[in-house]
Amino acid sequence: DRMRKERKEREAREKDIQDYYQIVHEHRDEEAIEGFAKAMTFPLTDIERAFFKDQVDTMAAELSLERFQEGLGKAQSKKWKEAEDLYREAISLKEDATHIPRVRLELAITMRMQGRQKEAIAELSDLMGETLERDVADDVMYQLGVCYAEVHMVDEAKKTLKTMINKFPDSQWVKPARDVINTVAFSTGP
Repeated sequence: DRMRKERKEREAREKDIQDYYQIVHEHRDEEAIEGFAKAMTFPLTDIERAFFKDQVDTMAAELSLERFQEGLGKAQSKKWKEAEDLYREAISLKEDATHIPRVRLELAITMRMQGRQKEAIAELSDLMGETLERDVADDVMYQLGVCYAEVHMVDEAKKTLKTMINKFPDSQWVKPARDVINTVAFSTGP
């Protein structure tokens, strides 16, 4: 009787593993990601464990990129809150994906566009502390300078934008940054 019970338990575990493998195999990404923690409790070999982890990591990165692209579409339509939610989901799916610095930049822009400059400043400042690719770094510095200007932190705005211009003299943001600097300088007097 005890042996029959153990055999049924073993068969149930094997069925759970087979079911999870089927989910992964069929690229049912969201289900695979959601079920990953439970699958790691199954009696798996090291190879099975590594296989599932690699597959789910890839799925999470791809799904994160999809959410990011959907967010960009919402932002283009000026649906800022929807874009923000999609960016947050993209980040939560795969925090260490290579596209996440760009997602965080876009998240900060959506906050800024919703009048939440201080939150955007916090996000952008945090991003500044990371090693960023050149095409993201100048965008981050420009957006940070603009946020500072919008909340009347004139000295920080000027300093950030001047640093951006000096570090990235060929950036697309040089002229707009100079315009912001001139605007804040004009609005505060000499």
